[in-house]
Formats: sequence, structure tokens, C-alpha cells
Amino acid sequence: MLLKIFFIYVFIKTVLVTVVFCYEKHNSNRMFWFVCVFILPMGFFIYVVFGNSLKFKQRKTITKNQKIVENAIRVNDNYRKISQSNKGYPSCILNNKNFNFCNINSMKVLSGGKNFFNSLIYDIQNAKSSINLEFYIFSDDVTGMELAKNLISKSKQGVKVRIIFDGFGSFDTNYKFWGKLKKYNIEIVSFFSSKHKYINLKINYRNHRKIVVIDGKIAYVGGVNIRDDHMNMTSFGYWQDLMIRVTGQIVYEIQDVFLKDFFCNLNNKISQNDIEMYFPKIKSCSNGLAKFVISGPNNEKKHIYTSYISAINKAKNEIIFETPYLILDRKIYYAIKRAIKRKVKVVLILPKNPDKDLVYSFSIKYAHKLFICGAFVYLYNGFLHSKVAIFDDCASVGSCNIDNRSFKLNFEDTLFMYDKYNVNKIKKIIDNDIKNSIKVDRKVVANLQTRYKVGFFMYNILKYIL
Repeated sequence: MLLKIFFIYVFIKTVLVTVVFCYEKHNSNRMFWFVCVFILPMGFFIYVVFGNSLKFKQRKTITKNQKIVENAIRVNDNYRKISQSNKGYPSCILNNKNFNFCNINSMKVLSGGKNFFNSLIYDIQNAKSSINLEFYIFSDDVTGMELAKNLISKSKQGVKVRIIFDGFGSFDTNYKFWGKLKKYNIEIVSFFSSKHKYINLKINYRNHRKIVVIDGKIAYVGGVNIRDDHMNMTSFGYWQDLMIRVTGQIVYEIQDVFLKDFFCNLNNKISQNDIEMYFPKIKSCSNGLAKFVISGPNNEKKHIYTSYISAINKAKNEIIFETPYLILDRKIYYAIKRAIKRKVKVVLILPKNPDKDLVYSFSIKYAHKLFICGAFVYLYNGFLHSKVAIFDDCASVGSCNIDNRSFKLNFEDTLFMYDKYNVNKIKKIIDNDIKNSIKVDRKVVANLQTRYKVGFFMYNILKYIL
């Protein structure tokens, strides 16, 4: 009897492992999931929630809805003229043909959540036609309530307000909070939400973007969420983050992404009134050149990931990564290592005070490996949440961390800037962050190894799927 049960168990597990083999795209992950599914009683359930790729049906639905939005947008005269005007731009360090080169009329760097929030409230209070917000975390705390109050005020004045929040990132936000906003005709979409709050098989695929577009003329991108701790109300010490405010043609590209995210979660179609309101005529005075690049699990081409690898391979003088999490696959790790061998100065800036000990210990392990290769590593005095990359005279600021979750699982965005004037603004912020950091040497490494020895042990077990 026991032998019969054993053979049935092995047969079922073999079938499940075969399913994993068919669905799992990444060879480096397959062995881990084979072992997990075959040995653990709940192994296949764990894979379904945390390991499997976005389902074909979901990809098809997203692509279909986004195509409808794209076709509606492309007939807009203003947008079409902007797209055509980009054809003459020369190739830069990043030449991803999936995204347009666009002009920036103005760019303001907002260091720290409070500076961003104050600027955002000012622009909201002066909004005339539309306010679009997309945040991974949108809390109902002091910060969220203050923002909600201003949004309700503008909605009463006839301004169209739309919000996208991530179902997982904003899990703790009370339904009554959203209900109150809906009463004032504010349209709200929960990205990849579930009918059952505590059961969601799509939680592994999160909309991690932070986007604001006001009147179709002003846009914000970066790393700040709508939550108190992002405004420096935290036990981690000073919470450093970065957002940038831009105007000009680039706003069209950011608006395009917001509308696709908004309508890919809805069955109703975008109206022509939306197009005319969200894409007003913009005069270009060209104070910079940029591309707004996005990626997500609905697309096999990991655009931000491949763009970073391309930029790392082409860098000649310096590479700087400012990120809260540093978890690299072999491809990007060896690309950085080769850059160091080419005498490119590689600088890594991580937080000194972590928010997630285990993830932080993995980040420190990768930083340690690159430190041994010759990278300069700094630990920011507080918690660093900025997502910034510098490749010579090209800068990237957005929602994307330097880790596999952001590169391969999340819906992310980043703005690549190519002109020295705007890139230097970013570099000045980074220089100031370095002044408020501890430079890592062998003594610091030894202390970290002692402090995070459990995490380092776990890293050695899990490194093949990181």
C-alpha cells in the first residue's frame, strides 16, 4: 500500500515538474523550482504564486487593451507631430528603438520626499483639467489623507482625477479611503487586484511605478511613494529619495504609459475626449533630450534590464548605482565586473540602515564581491530609497531597483537623460549623498559579515535563483 502511494506521489510530482519545465523561462531558476516542487508538499503552490511567468491570457488581455489605447492616442495630431520630430535624433549610449527620443523643456530635481510632496501639492492646486497619479504604495496615513484632501478639492472644481495603485503595495490601505475618493467622482484602479483581498495569485507581478501627470504638461517620475515614511517620518533615520519634475514633449510619453496602465485594467475604452484633454499642444524649447523606458512581465523584452546592460558595456569613464537593493544575475554582474577591468570607475551607494534585513544582506554580499573587484562602495547614513544610475553623461531616474525583481517581475519605469546640464543636476545630488555616507573598506566589510552572517548563509543557499 505504501509503495503504491509512493509511486502515485512520484508520478504526480513528475507531472508538476514537467509543467514547471514548460513554463519556467530562465534556466538559472529551473533547478531551484524543480527541487522545490518535487520535495516540498506545497512546492507547486509556492511556484504558482511566486515563480511562474505571467499567464498567456493575462498578457493577451493587457496587450489588447494597451493596443486600443495606443491606436486612440496615435491619431492625436499633437502626439503624432512629436513622434515624427524625433526621427532625426542621433544614436546615444542607449538606442532602444521601442521608445521615442523626446525634448525636455525644464527639469527640476527633488531630493527627499518632502520636497517632492510640497511641489506635487502646489501643482495639484494649480491643475486646470486633469490629474493622473500612479503609485505602488498609496497609504491612508497623514500623507495620503493630505493628498486626498487636495484631490477631492480639485475634483469638486471639475478637474478629472484618476488614480492607479498596486493591489499588493497598497494592501494595508482601507477600502473606506478609496470609497471616500470615489464619492467625489475620482476614478480609481487597483492594478492586478483580486476579488478576495487575502488570496491573489498575481501578487508576484507588481506595478512598482511612481508616475504623476498634471494637465498633460507636467510630469513626475522617481522613487517616492505616498506614505509617511517616504516623507522622512521613519525609524530608519533620514529617508533619502529622488523624484524629478519635467515639462516638454517627454510628458506625452509618460502620459501614454499612465493611460495604458489605467485602461488595461478596465473593460471600457478610452474616449476621444480623454485624448484631447490628456495630450494638449506643447511648445518645445528643447533644454534636454530623454527617453522614458518601461518594462514588465507582460513583455519578454526586459527593456530596462537590457538597456542597463548595454549602457554598462558602453560606459568609458564612470558607472554609478544608487539603490536600496542590489541583487544581480550573472549577466549584469559580469558586465559590471568587465567594466571595472576596463578601468571604468564603478560606484555603488546603498543604505546603511536596511528596511529588510535578509534582502539587505544579499545586497551587501553583491556589493562586497564588486568591492573586491575594485568598485567603490558607500553606505548612506540613513535609508536610501533612490533609484538612480549614471553611465558617463547619461542618467537614469525612475522606479527600478538594481535587482531581479525590478528587472524581470515588476512593472517599472525609468527616465534616461542624455544632456550634460540635466545629468549634472543628478550628479550633484549623488555627490551630496556620498558626503553623507560611509566609505566601505575592509574593516567595514568585516563588521558587516559578522552582523549579517545569517543572511550571508542564506545567500549561499539561494544565490542560484537571485
